[in-house]
Amino acid sequence: MKRKLLFLAKLTIFSLLLLPVMPYFYRAYQYAVSLITTGEIARATSAQGVPYDHSSSLYPFLVLVLATPKLSITRRILGIVGGIALYLLIDATMTGIWKEFPFVGIPKPTSMHVYVSRGWAMAAHWFLPFLLWFTVSYRQIEAFLIRIHKDV
Repeated sequence: MKRKLLFLAKLTIFSLLLLPVMPYFYRAYQYAVSLITTGEIARATSAQGVPYDHSSSLYPFLVLVLATPKLSITRRILGIVGGIALYLLIDATMTGIWKEFPFVGIPKPTSMHVYVSRGWAMAAHWFLPFLLWFTVSYRQIEAFLIRIHKDV
């Protein structure tokens, strides 16, 4: 029971600590996507117009990785950098291929454009943060769950 409460307390603390930093992270992420897709440093107004920006979906991943017990610092850093790089790569690819989000910049998009855009939005928001967390810390999660079952 103590382990569960400690993990939940760490989740709460890290989520509250990251909350004031996240707007700066979002802005830096938008600049990075804009830089990757256009090849030049964007102004503040043009960087905020990046159509595929899933930086907010990284928030649960960052909090989970930071709160995971007994995860080495190198594994945390490599996991966070790898997760951010994966999101950047996919967002930049989507922006490079489609240029605009369907129905916002393109009034009559193709069905493929709509399906791929919505599919990526759902996967980036609901599936990928937890998959990345599991990929980074699967050993620690397994050990954590085994200890919880022994405590019960």
